[in-house]
Amino acid sequence: MSSQPAEPRDAPRAGPSRSCLWASLAASFLALSAAFWTWALIDLEPALVFMPLHWVVAPAILFAVTLWAMAVAFGVKRRGRGALAPLAVCVVAWILLATVPWLRLWLAFDFAWKLSERERIVEDIRRGVLGPNVDYNGAMVALGRSYAHVSAGDNEVVLERRPEGPWVLFFTFRGVLNHYSGFLYVPEGGNPETFSDLSDRRHQIVPYGHGWYWVAR
Repeated sequence: MSSQPAEPRDAPRAGPSRSCLWASLAASFLALSAAFWTWALIDLEPALVFMPLHWVVAPAILFAVTLWAMAVAFGVKRRGRGALAPLAVCVVAWILLATVPWLRLWLAFDFAWKLSERERIVEDIRRGVLGPNVDYNGAMVALGRSYAHVSAGDNEVVLERRPEGPWVLFFTFRGVLNHYSGFLYVPEGGNPETFSDLSDRRHQIVPYGHGWYWVAR
């Protein structure tokens, strides 16, 4: 009877490398997703709940998997070149986390994704269909269920009526201690520097399209 040839003792073992590769892909995806969706997820969960995931938990998981990938990579002669793949994935993830302007990327995505609905809301305010309707603040407009969720928090916008037309702020972040950010619509001839209390504190204004600005205070 002939027996099957035994597997050579020095054959590469892909088991640990494969498991580590899946772990590195999962950890990288978690860290990169947390970086991209930071401000969108804060709108769904309190900042004190999500921020640890973004700044501590996700990077810590990626760091632990990176250490595992380094240990696997040291066995490249025994396991084959595939042992380097998990470490390569982790290194690419760290480079992306350090170099990609995640906030700017997410803002560009948010602006393009919700622009048409925000323009419709501005037009409804201009025509008088919408107006201030929040008891505790005469400048707030609650959009309600008739409109898509285009403003962080409770889907409320800030309205300032000026001679040139309505100024409308759509929140991207409604923080604590009077800090906020959002996309501000300014009619032609208006100066965004004069909106609300921006001029009273340190602020940032970035142009986005015709009549649109991202403001932060």
